[in-house]
Amino acid sequence: MASLEQRIIYPVYHVGRKSDIKHFLEDRRFLNASNEDGDWAGQGMYFWNNLSDAKYWLRGKKKRHPNVNYQVVKATFSTSPDRLLDLSNLDDVRKFEDELRQMCEVVGEPLDLEARGANINLYFRLFSNFNVLPYDAVKIIGEYPQTPSTEVLFTRHNSHNKGPHATLTTKQIIAVRNPECILERTKVNLFKG
Repeated sequence: MASLEQRIIYPVYHVGRKSDIKHFLEDRRFLNASNEDGDWAGQGMYFWNNLSDAKYWLRGKKKRHPNVNYQVVKATFSTSPDRLLDLSNLDDVRKFEDELRQMCEVVGEPLDLEARGANINLYFRLFSNFNVLPYDAVKIIGEYPQTPSTEVLFTRHNSHNKGPHATLTTKQIIAVRNPECILERTKVNLFKG
């Protein structure tokens, strides 16, 4: 295990059904994992890197499923840098794609150019044949164009520039596959009195 100086450590937030959150809080081996196989980061328990984004997601879940009781949990995510598949930068994405392409050629597996999550899952599945978990988690950046604007810094009219610009519409998401990366777990009380 890497020393604390060599580890990535930060708070993360997850939105889930009340029963799943209860299980996650009580069982340190349990991950409320998605079986995602489409456009995101593949299988894993999805976390936001800040409470504001978790509340944004919670509002959307409640709107789509008003009869479901959702809760937010805060956790501490910790891993060494070499155990995080960081798909938020071009260099690491290209390295990952090259490695995946080579592995698929060797074993005769086709790539799915339409489903990012399926390819990430394929990568992990190929390693699982050797009882190896290649990474503890996958980090991606999601685009959420419906994120509300603000009154001063991030108004719709001040982001008219088509070139690089500051925005609130991208969100960092981490799909955790190894429960040992989650050190602390606490339910978030959003209705403090």
